[in-house]
Amino acid sequence: MRLRSSTKIQGPVTRSKSRRSTINATEAKRFCGGDRKSIEHSLKFLDERRKPASTRPLAKQLPKKGATYEMSLFSTKRNISACFLKTALTTALPSLSYSSASTVTRLSRPFRIGGVPGKGQGMIATEKIPVATLILAEVPLIVVPGQIDLNRMGIESAASMETMLLQLVKLLPKHRQDLYVKLHNAHAGKGVLNGIFETNCFKLSNLGDNSGYDSYNGVFNKLSKPNHSPNAHYRWDDATFTMQLRAVREIGVGEEILISYTNILHPSSIRFRDLKEDYGFPCACRACCNAAASDASRKLFRKMKFGSTGQERISSKYLEDRLRVLGLMENEGVEASECYPELLKEILMAYTNRLDKQMVVQFKTKYFLASAALGIPVDCWISEL
Repeated sequence: MRLRSSTKIQGPVTRSKSRRSTINATEAKRFCGGDRKSIEHSLKFLDERRKPASTRPLAKQLPKKGATYEMSLFSTKRNISACFLKTALTTALPSLSYSSASTVTRLSRPFRIGGVPGKGQGMIATEKIPVATLILAEVPLIVVPGQIDLNRMGIESAASMETMLLQLVKLLPKHRQDLYVKLHNAHAGKGVLNGIFETNCFKLSNLGDNSGYDSYNGVFNKLSKPNHSPNAHYRWDDATFTMQLRAVREIGVGEEILISYTNILHPSSIRFRDLKEDYGFPCACRACCNAAASDASRKLFRKMKFGSTGQERISSKYLEDRLRVLGLMENEGVEASECYPELLKEILMAYTNRLDKQMVVQFKTKYFLASAALGIPVDCWISEL
């Protein structure tokens, strides 16, 4: 989740042949830790890998629907991903728009990965990062179908997920395998590879599939390092086959770059539960430590309705109310919510109706930056103001 200056993504994505090398018990132990059952399960899987290629379970058929999923290794100019995708998408992937037409504005590298007291590792800004700056655009290590399709393929238990993930991770070059197995695991009871997946996966917004039904999850290396309590927002970009991280507010030198691990508009009790169950820690941010006031503000944000009439926007009370809520949003640090640019647009339209040119310029800039940070298209007419 991050950004910088003008660099073109060069060349199309190409599909590589699947790796078919075998690994022994020692290597299996490196993947599955010291747990005996995990090693036995992995060795059983490796026996399957040594069978002729035609008998290896590299494709899974969805019952009734008839769609087939396939494991393949894909490479871009940025890096290599092991993907378990629908066969139709696997075929189409090299022809998607991963070309020089896609550009990413980047800084040289505005962060470092390092230790953070009480949190383990984190991502720390090494220079001032303005709003909407691209901090990072990262290709996933692995891509896996969503849970609904995995269940329909019979991949439901932790053991079956561990087997599938071992098969997928083995497709990667060794240095990419090592990056995966070194990621944090907050779900050790679910297996090594599956625990890492559960801890670090991100939704990939229907990766190249506009049906609205299929979904995919990805695991990333650097993207897995930011801690919780957002000043940055991540968004999947099909055109570059990357997850992109952008600043939603200005981040100072030495400040942690943070993302949200849960819905930031949920009440504190739900956020606390999600973080404790999914990641094993309670949040200690300013909002969670002052839950009563924070919950009241976020309830207001959730209930906000947009799309006012021109007559309403002329009212002084309308503008005062919107500016008050904007101050609350910025104080609560919820700029990563989509209601933030929506509110900025309403205020911009109010100043436009009032013919206040100075404030129109100010809020037009804020609206454009907030929308860019979240990857939200801006209304064309606003560009002409």
